[in-house]
Parts: sequence; C-alpha cells; structure tokens
Amino acid sequence: MADNNNYDDVSSDDAEDDDSRFVEVETKIERLQSANPKERLFNITFDNYEDLPSEKGWCVYSSKFSCFGMQWQVTICPGGSTESLDGMVSLGLERCSEGRNLSISFSYGFIKGSDRFHRHMRVIFDGPYYWGLNNFCSPSEITGNDEDDDGYLVEGSLTIHIGMQLDEFIPKNPASSIMLKMFDDRKSADVVFEICEQQKFDSESNRKRAKILAGKL
Repeated sequence: MADNNNYDDVSSDDAEDDDSRFVEVETKIERLQSANPKERLFNITFDNYEDLPSEKGWCVYSSKFSCFGMQWQVTICPGGSTESLDGMVSLGLERCSEGRNLSISFSYGFIKGSDRFHRHMRVIFDGPYYWGLNNFCSPSEITGNDEDDDGYLVEGSLTIHIGMQLDEFIPKNPASSIMLKMFDDRKSADVVFEICEQQKFDSESNRKRAKILAGKL
C-alpha cells in the first residue's frame, strides 16, 4: 500500500481544513484501447501547462471522465501540495462519485511518444477521495532542464496517462461447461435439436454430431 510520507488520503472535508486552493481547467480526455480487457486507459492533456498556477498549495483539476460507472478527475499541483516537499510536484486521482467501494489498481504518469514516467498504486476508494503522491517528481522532469530539453511537454501541453483496473473477482459463465457435461451424461444426452420444421436429430449418430457442435460453442 502507500508510504505515509508520500501518499494522501484526503476527503472533501479534509481538503477544506488545509491551505490548498483549487482550480478546474478544461482538459482533453482520450479513451485508449488496452490489450487487457479488464483495464481502462485514458490520456488527459493539460494545455499550456506552464501557465497553470505554480505556487505551492495550488491544485489543478482536470475535466471529469467516466470509468467503472463513476466520475473521476486527475489532480496536479505544479508547485506541490501543502504536504509536498519544496520543489516537488504532486499528482493524484480523485473519485468524484458516491457509491459502492471500489478496489482499483491504477498506474499514472506522463507520456510523450513511447517515453513514459509512471507510478503504480492499489487503492480501495470507499467514497469521493483523492489518492496520489505528494512528491511525484520535480518540476524539471516535466518541463525539461534546458532549452534543448522539453521534458514531457509537447508544444507546451502535458499529457497524463492513466491505467485503471478493477480488482474484483468476476466469475465465468458456467453455462457452456454444464452443457458439455450433460452431453456426456447418458441420462441427459437424449436431446433434440430442431433444424427446421421437418428435420430433427434423434438418432445415435446425430447425437454424436450434436455433441461435436456443442463443443464448438
């Protein structure tokens, strides 16, 4: 789980008690295809990143996006959150919706072509909470160290890559395996497949054929 010095578990009420200030900006949300059917991938792009508030304690929210029936936002503090070390950027994911508890594995970070800078977390979101790293990286890792190094910025924009996977057991549908077992049972294998109004499979040879067809389902 999390290192208490680096990770935040901040509720909406907690946020009101610190000195953080918040602003929401319109961001481009792009849904990507994943080779893993259980994973959901997104690119969230902040235009004109260097124009975002860079004072410590200022947090910038992305536009909301939907995943697993909930609303989410990416939160970045270019100058660090109130809990960050000086000279560090804070980055996290916030669940905006009420509802059931969700155990989520997610990776998040920056992407520029094939170059990625990522962190991984596994979190139980039991309400509208923010989870992230207070000390995700230094500002120069995003913006680059000199004129020839743009870091992860592309024409001034920063793209944050999010991968989310729901850590819940989803049982397989047992219907096909039950059907195959029934074909192997002499008592239950006497079934009839109606092909048209005048033809029926009811002979021993056609039962074998039906078993083969069922195995291909």
